[in-house]
Amino acid sequence: MFRNRLSIEADVYYKKTKDMLLHADVPSQIGSYRQWQNIGQVDNKGFELTINTVNIQKRNFTWSTSLNFNLNRNKVVSLGDVSSIPVKVAGGHITEVGRVMVGHPIGSGWGYVFDGIYQQSDFDERGNLKEGVPSFAGITVKPGDMKFKDIAGNDNVIDPNNDKTVIANSDPKHFGGMTNSFTFKNFDLSFMFQWSYGNDIINYTRKKLEGMDGRYNNITTVLDRWTPENPDAKLPRADRNSNSTAFSDRWVEDGSYLRIRDLTIGYTLPRNLLRGVASINVFVSFENLYTFTKYTGNDPSIGGGIDNNLYPTSRKYSLGVSLTF
Repeated sequence: MFRNRLSIEADVYYKKTKDMLLHADVPSQIGSYRQWQNIGQVDNKGFELTINTVNIQKRNFTWSTSLNFNLNRNKVVSLGDVSSIPVKVAGGHITEVGRVMVGHPIGSGWGYVFDGIYQQSDFDERGNLKEGVPSFAGITVKPGDMKFKDIAGNDNVIDPNNDKTVIANSDPKHFGGMTNSFTFKNFDLSFMFQWSYGNDIINYTRKKLEGMDGRYNNITTVLDRWTPENPDAKLPRADRNSNSTAFSDRWVEDGSYLRIRDLTIGYTLPRNLLRGVASINVFVSFENLYTFTKYTGNDPSIGGGIDNNLYPTSRKYSLGVSLTF
């Protein structure tokens, strides 16, 4: 198309994955409580677009672009005889940060919806909650504790059976990359952008470091915690017996990012300087040079949607020579 200066490739797919291996409950009479069975089903559908262009093609200057754009949506169709499976964090004291649920994407976070911090104005002179202010099941809340939304809206009591909901989706709305390549006389330059947009990340590392429950060291953000003298603080009070361990969307962050994935600058020596080789290209390259993101963790490009002390992507610098004989 356009004298081979433009090519477009588009693919639409819909895939049903059946008979996925899952642990299923079985009668104890057979000698075990659980058994691997082919009972799961997940549907995936999406769109992939690749565009390659030669923008400028002159004797001493060229510019070409390659773009790929991807959409993917998945949905759990069947989990056998159960409607959901809890997602746990290894070594964590919170047993459920997500759920694999029928009718929802695989990477769904599960928890309470954070609704601010209890203030002294929420209590009467006896220290009891005023009428209309939700309580928390199993814990006597105090000023400075976390407040959550009453999802059920029927008893004004926050409890795990009725007031948890989907709070995150680790699947991006779209993702992709774009590469631009330039040549000017003997110089060459190429750079690649990589992006992901609309995905959520459960920052479990921040959950541990801001928990103030005595299990881990804390980071400096806890200095802005609730006290009677600091009622407008961003964080609740420090107390291991409070509801600070209750998991909520307070630790869910936007995982969108734009990254300079690769940058390479090179120079090809003039032919009249060469002896015994066809070409010599001297180059310097940078990998994972910089990431633009609002995510507060180490790396937004983690897989699975849960950041539990994951090691970040390393930045690399290279200097090299390419020889062609």
